Amino acid sequence: MNEISWGRKTKDSKRQQKLKRRVLLDTAAHEFTTKGYSETSINDLADLLDVSKPALYYYVKNKEDILLQCVEISLELIMDIFERVNDLALSGIERVRAYFQNYATICTGDYGYALIREGNKHLGPENKAKMRKIMEKGQEAVEGLIDAGVKEGSIAPCEAKYVAYVLFSTFNQMAFWYSPEGGKSEAEIADQLLKIVFSGIEPRKS
Repeated sequence: MNEISWGRKTKDSKRQQKLKRRVLLDTAAHEFTTKGYSETSINDLADLLDVSKPALYYYVKNKEDILLQCVEISLELIMDIFERVNDLALSGIERVRAYFQNYATICTGDYGYALIREGNKHLGPENKAKMRKIMEKGQEAVEGLIDAGVKEGSIAPCEAKYVAYVLFSTFNQMAFWYSPEGGKSEAEIADQLLKIVFSGIEPRKS
């Protein structure tokens, strides 16, 4: 049952506003993925949601603001992964593995696409700065996981910053080439990518 009421007032107006904004962003992120940011207009989104164009401006300033909000959701999902992984009773290297296995699903989803493929291309300087500031938190979180693994011995001594760069660069590329029709799931590809990177950071047996 559709919980959203676009055309009438409801008792729980705040919940309605939250639901409407998320449906708008879900729709926009999907359109950015399938058609591209440049090819998607506010009119397209209004038509898909069967509402007037002015109605959407209650939730967003313009199309760039829609992209920025999609990017922010993607980054929230990424930080949520870190919180969940950090609570697991695992070694450092196992936490890194769990993090990027989950990260792969974001990279190949609509919000990950908005972040990785469209954010840098279409956000203005001020919004790009906001995006990068939040992304730095994700980078620092993974560096912390790597450093913890080095200290406990599950990861060979290394510069955590550069290992995190390699991992993010490797997995971000999935947004450009991954296809569910390719015969392998995100999880299977993630495992293969992690094996390649981990072969360089696993402790050497003497």
